[in-house]
Amino acid sequence: MAVNPALIKATVKVAISVATDEEMRKKILIIFLIPIIAVLLILSMFYYILSQPFAVLTDILGGSSDTPYIEKFRSDKGYILQGKGNDVDPYPYLFEK
Repeated sequence: MAVNPALIKATVKVAISVATDEEMRKKILIIFLIPIIAVLLILSMFYYILSQPFAVLTDILGGSSDTPYIEKFRSDKGYILQGKGNDVDPYPYLFEK
């Protein structure tokens, strides 16, 4: 399939005029960057929602007044529960023997 030489000539002429006009270069750069940035922002929003669903829900619902106390408890105690033996299972929680 052959390309019309007049079309190539017109395309090259337009490309040269765009390349020499600084204002047109800025407009074309903005036209290309806006959709790319918008897609990246939308993807990052979905990634945040999928990776931190409870944080998103608490932000949407207004948070909790107990949050500082919970964070302090977590920092003091950590997430590890100490295992205590009982009659049924001597190691109810996972920890090193």
